[in-house]
Amino acid sequence: MLYTMSVDGVVCLIHLNNVTNYGSGSVFETTDVEELNTHNFAIHGTITSIAATAGFVVIGKHNGWVGCFRLGSLESGSQGFQYELQEDACNIIDHFVTKMRRRTVAPVRDLLCLEIRGRKLTFVLYENGLLQLWDLFRCTRFFDNMLEGKFSGARFKRLWAGETSDSHVLPLAIKHQPNPEDTNHTITISLYRCHDSIIDVKLSSNKIWILERDGVVLHNLSDPTESGECNFFGSLEPVVAERLFQNSEHAGSDIFRLINSVFPFAKDHNHNRANSIFMRLLSRPGIFHKSVLGATFNDFNKHITLSELHSLDPSGVKEEIISIIEHEEASRGPHSFIYCWKNFCSRYFHNWCHENAPCGLLLDSSTGAIGLIRKSSVSLFRRLSDTEILSYGSLDEIGEITRQRINLSSDLEQEVLLEVLRCTSHLSQLLGNAASAIFYECFFHKPLICPEQIMTSILKVLEVGYISCVALLVLEKRIADHNTSTKCSTDMLLSLRELYRKAGTWDTFIDVVLKHLKFLESQKNENGSDRESVFESIFNILLLLKYMLKLSVQVSMLEK
Repeated sequence: MLYTMSVDGVVCLIHLNNVTNYGSGSVFETTDVEELNTHNFAIHGTITSIAATAGFVVIGKHNGWVGCFRLGSLESGSQGFQYELQEDACNIIDHFVTKMRRRTVAPVRDLLCLEIRGRKLTFVLYENGLLQLWDLFRCTRFFDNMLEGKFSGARFKRLWAGETSDSHVLPLAIKHQPNPEDTNHTITISLYRCHDSIIDVKLSSNKIWILERDGVVLHNLSDPTESGECNFFGSLEPVVAERLFQNSEHAGSDIFRLINSVFPFAKDHNHNRANSIFMRLLSRPGIFHKSVLGATFNDFNKHITLSELHSLDPSGVKEEIISIIEHEEASRGPHSFIYCWKNFCSRYFHNWCHENAPCGLLLDSSTGAIGLIRKSSVSLFRRLSDTEILSYGSLDEIGEITRQRINLSSDLEQEVLLEVLRCTSHLSQLLGNAASAIFYECFFHKPLICPEQIMTSILKVLEVGYISCVALLVLEKRIADHNTSTKCSTDMLLSLRELYRKAGTWDTFIDVVLKHLKFLESQKNENGSDRESVFESIFNILLLLKYMLKLSVQVSMLEK
């Protein structure tokens, strides 16, 4: 059963069959849907909360009214189909409504339906801190507790419950605003508190997952302390921003500047190369969404119906996007090509964030998997792969991988590998994401270019800088490039000097690099979805080797 409610107060019960029969945009048969208009039961006013469990829908209102409909378990004309959860000394039962009246004290802020030991229960949280627990079958109240003491003066917002433990303890998380002037919100579980912009919470018997705007925080409740350690799972937004060159003002320009520097005598093909790179970035899993694409089309006054959008194949999508870029370039001038792509990616990322706004968490208690429910998708959080840890992980995480997964024979080799990774990181900062993207394209884009030629040109960029384009010759950009390049170059030279000192000989250095490459090759075979990060890692190692050979006169390592 799936319960939904429209903004005008119509509750729908959808009888689901095999979940594999449904997909994005599925249309339900009318015979599978039951509708209930709450206004037919003289229920008016602002609805502030709704919750459901199989056979029951509970609704809370701003005036403190709480009512239950047995939609899915009784016919709408049956006795007891609808009743109120508001007790007083008397119970009034008629042919239609069971009423338990109580003088309301505050707006209902949250409702939570649970099934515990065979009983269908509902928690009711009022804004003033009144917390009630009701048995939906028996229409009886288990407890009625006012959250006072340290909560004095607080306004209560949300309520979550975890799983009952062996000791029959049910963990509860309550979100509240300590006082009207405080814009922060607090989650309280016994002595545990967490301040942040909170979207959703899921609890088990000993853990709590808190969804914030930038990711998920996992706390262990077995030792809840204010300063306790926590695990953080980052969201996809920063990754999408980086892939679409939204992480800095000039990131998008780096592609075209590097393309013009690498292919200075083939500029007739450089627009096509840039188009190919941007299209490949947009089509990556997790980044490409047709709903996002449709919203972006609308931003550029390209109106397309939903059916037309879903009928587009990859070549059709590319054709539509390129036509937008060409139209924008024609209207803005001959040197606006890269600006048009940057503007398109900026609008696409904005729409991606809107269409994929995080809404809640999905917890599978049997496996411990945690999922993220977005506005138009559902995804699972996962650990970083070993290759990703070597690129983005902490020193402790990198050290663990180098000890356990890479066949290094000594602590010295581990230290050398860490310095190698630092050097590749500095090279990536100097060139941005554009270098590996261009190198990747040389294997697929026609006319084909020798990879060795690409690498030589990229090394020349490291040595003398970019070849300037008329559209990009702005003083502010050149100053920013100079400052960034100077810092990265200094860091690079310091890391190289440390690498030379620790390795001592070329043999040690080459042995470590070969073991690292062998590990990367095994990762490509073990995890096909990790091939992109493996490719980038191998490219960075290759670039470092070429860079060091180019500086071989200045390298003071011994032959043996």
